Amino acid sequence: MGIECPQCGAVQEVSAKENSFPCSFCGASLYFLIDQAVQHFWFRPTLKKHLVPGIIGKWLDEKELRNPFSVLKSEKFFFPMWFLYLKDGGLLKELGAPTPFLELKDLPTPRGDMQAYRPEDLDGETVIPPGIRLDSILDRRFGEQTAARLIKARLCHIPVYHVVYSLGEQTFSAIVDAVQGEVIAGDSPKSPSKSKDKFYGYIMFGAMALFFFQGLLIPGFLNALFLGGISAGVLALFLSDWLSKRGRVQ
Repeated sequence: MGIECPQCGAVQEVSAKENSFPCSFCGASLYFLIDQAVQHFWFRPTLKKHLVPGIIGKWLDEKELRNPFSVLKSEKFFFPMWFLYLKDGGLLKELGAPTPFLELKDLPTPRGDMQAYRPEDLDGETVIPPGIRLDSILDRRFGEQTAARLIKARLCHIPVYHVVYSLGEQTFSAIVDAVQGEVIAGDSPKSPSKSKDKFYGYIMFGAMALFFFQGLLIPGFLNALFLGGISAGVLALFLSDWLSKRGRVQ
């Protein structure tokens, strides 16, 4: 079966049993898709496994979840993504395999260099094979406008960690980008910041009601404005002292 290389245009003779193979003319790493081939790349991970707990700890701290936690499991795998390069200069990313973590679709494009995919480079690693066909994605995205809008498509395997951790008596999971060292998806207990936002909302509502009734009861605009300013200052001092003693709203 003859397949045209998307990089140099040379026709390759490939077996229907092959998926990944190099172009015999320019050496580009290709992935075989029924009747066409696309370039195949992978990103080299930079985040070491022993640093993953620190990433999870920082993420939980940003959520104001400061109770002790423990990482129970941390497994690295390479997840497939379709990179669609558009003629208007845009880049679309689509999931290359089914996953419960749909946030992977919004994964930032890794800042690391793309490496031409060679199976021997990832020997011993967990590589998820593509499970979502490119042609179905193109039909859904562009329909009959594919040729008019798309320059090229690439299959890219991106390294991530699947992390299982415990917090208190509960167990949660998260996905960590192994190139940029950031949590890109995960579940956790409810953040105290939501309670804090609700508390501040009550305070603001009460303060506005107080100033409103002061304006109704105190004659004269300037008198109402003056006394309202005093009330606001006293309320601000009280809240500042109360919050500094309490630390943070639970």
